[in-house]
Amino acid sequence: VKSRGLRSFMMSIFRHPMRVGLGLKLTGDLKVAEVVEGGPCSGFVKEGDILACVGDVDVSGMQLKDITKFTIGVEGSETNLMLMRDGQPVRRKICRKFNPVKSIRDIVRAQMKQGFRRRSSEEITRVFNDNADGDHMVPSALHLPKDKLLVALKEFCVGSKDITEEDLKNLEFQFNSLDRNSDGKVDLNEFKHAVQSPTHLEEWVRTLNIHQIVADAVPRKEGEDPLITASNLSSQDLSDICAELGESLNKIISEGVEKLRQSLKKMEACDQNKLAVKFQSKTPKLNCGGIEDFRRGIMAHIGSPDLNFVSAMEAEHRSRACADFEFETNNYHIKTTPSKEWMIVVEGKKCPEQMGFNRRIPDIEHLLSLSTAKEANLQKAEVIAIVLYTGPMYMIYNAILRRYPADLYQKLKEAKNL
Repeated sequence: VKSRGLRSFMMSIFRHPMRVGLGLKLTGDLKVAEVVEGGPCSGFVKEGDILACVGDVDVSGMQLKDITKFTIGVEGSETNLMLMRDGQPVRRKICRKFNPVKSIRDIVRAQMKQGFRRRSSEEITRVFNDNADGDHMVPSALHLPKDKLLVALKEFCVGSKDITEEDLKNLEFQFNSLDRNSDGKVDLNEFKHAVQSPTHLEEWVRTLNIHQIVADAVPRKEGEDPLITASNLSSQDLSDICAELGESLNKIISEGVEKLRQSLKKMEACDQNKLAVKFQSKTPKLNCGGIEDFRRGIMAHIGSPDLNFVSAMEAEHRSRACADFEFETNNYHIKTTPSKEWMIVVEGKKCPEQMGFNRRIPDIEHLLSLSTAKEANLQKAEVIAIVLYTGPMYMIYNAILRRYPADLYQKLKEAKNL
């Protein structure tokens, strides 16, 4: 291209504003298949949403090729979107912006860089100190307030650092999960635990036993400790080892990915209705404590037990705070209270018809008389607990054991009825 022609071409590019889209990959029926990370819809649109309106135009039923004139616009221009999510409309004004497509290599480099940062205690401490409240002359007094927790955690994310509505929605639960000693603050150790906790992907990669392949690649010298040999490897030796590892890593990762793909297919094919819905309710995770919680023991968490177990259990269910707290189960949507459950299970009160769902309430004394109960040397309190747990009360017990849902756990904790 002649210099004058090139100059003219470049001027024509900058004379006209760049035209960009919504940053969505759509299927033929306008269902969102992928949201481009960092694009105008990132953090708002979800995979599976169905595009219904762009601006004032109803695009429902249109062909994919026919809607580009509505989705494409000048960079920086705004438009209103309406999508359907689970049958409900979701609306948002978005601003079109250019988002260059990254190659796999670019993505891997960025993720590797963040991975090294996430494993660096110095980097975690720096981010914590930059966002912490308290006396910076006394490091042990520093803590992350709720409004800065998300900002600090986003420092270790790959991609957009924007805080989304979904982030804010989950903030309360996330904060309570990280506050492992329940003091209302997130200290440095709790923040480190959050940043360095292995992801589901990391747990899966551990199953590939890549460490065995790396160990196989380290040269050995007869009569010399392999660790001594490894410690004496030069930079060139390490480069050669990494170059040779490529094919073996490719093989073992490919095999692992194929196994993962087949496992996910089997899960998708599984009839979810046949699963025990009761015990795989919408509780996604446990809220675990730290080493200090372990050292303090269970009594520090729920208090000292009353050795008259049955009467103590009765008080918890019948007379103490929250005994008349009405809750609804996830499976059969039974509405009940701890007090009602105690009367039905222990006192033999007839189960109301609306709470029935063909419930079978076994007699406690009959269960105690069974040979299996006698062989196991079960006490009456234990049998009562088993029967209550296999009924609606599992909701309350799990909330205490898992500290989730956080609002239910907090209600019971404040009532001092854990």
